[in-house]
Amino acid sequence: MKVIYKDSEEIDFIEKELEAISILVETSTKSINDENNLKNTNTMNRRNFYLSPKLYGKNLTIKIDNQGFSYNHDKIVDANKKRFSKGGSAYKSWSENGFYSKTSGYPNWASEFIRNE
Repeated sequence: MKVIYKDSEEIDFIEKELEAISILVETSTKSINDENNLKNTNTMNRRNFYLSPKLYGKNLTIKIDNQGFSYNHDKIVDANKKRFSKGGSAYKSWSENGFYSKTSGYPNWASEFIRNE
C-alpha cells in the first residue's frame, strides 16, 4: 500500500510520533527485562550457612528458612576473598573441604550481607 502525504509538516509529525512510539517500546522492553531478571534470581534452600567455590558465579541467594535468614553467596565471597586465600582464617576449610559452613547462624564477618526474613 502506497501512502501519499500532502505536505512536509504531516511527514514531520508522523516521524516524530513514530520516534516517540519507538522510545516507549524500548523503555517497556527494558522494564519487562528488569522484572524478569528479578524473578529469575537463583535461590537455593539450605539448613545452614554455606559458601563454596562450586557455587561462586551463580549469583545465588541462599535461604536458611529454619533459621530465618538469607544472603547473596557471591557478595559474601567477593567481600571476603582474603579470608579464603592462603593464610586467611577460612582457607583450610575452603581449600581442603571445598566449602565453608556454619551449622547455627552465620559468621560475624558476613553479618552486613545477611537479610533476616
